[in-house]
Amino acid sequence: MYNFFEIYQKIHMRLIKITFLLSFITVISSISVPAFASNDSFSEKLNSLTEQELSYPYLTERGGSIQDETIAGIKLGDKMDDVVRLWGKPRLIWMRDNDIVQLTFFNSNFIFRNDQLISIGIHSVDLPNLVLKEGISFKSKITDLEKVFPSGKVETVVLDIQVFNVEISDRLNGRFQMGSDGKIIAITIERP
Repeated sequence: MYNFFEIYQKIHMRLIKITFLLSFITVISSISVPAFASNDSFSEKLNSLTEQELSYPYLTERGGSIQDETIAGIKLGDKMDDVVRLWGKPRLIWMRDNDIVQLTFFNSNFIFRNDQLISIGIHSVDLPNLVLKEGISFKSKITDLEKVFPSGKVETVVLDIQVFNVEISDRLNGRFQMGSDGKIIAITIERP
């Protein structure tokens, strides 16, 4: 009998390793020779871009509004500098397709296309008391989401994890991942 969770984990870890390797190659290929002219090593320069210690952002529990495309003080369309100014240095930087960059802070992710924020993903571990203008919080359940977004649809993904997806407008999608207790554990808004 197959243990699908183990298979999923193995595939997921291999994809992470491949993505990291491709990101590292992209970083190396984008740095010009004069960048190595100083006494600092490449590794030191690369490490200076990220925060290695586990510390949470200097944020209060900022709310926001999905309709206004804002969560935790960050608005879709913001620049990377705006996000780093508010959240601090990321713990991880992924680069994809030359124009896509993902900054990972703790368990939350911000994805940029050409330095424009196109996706905000906030996890309940990072901002457990977050409450949005629509009344959605990490204590909300699918029934609460259905009241706010009646056109949303529930999907069951790997390991019976439920995700509530909604097209909020022609330029905005929302995704809410539910935990085993039926409450939201992650909120993502993104431009399609």
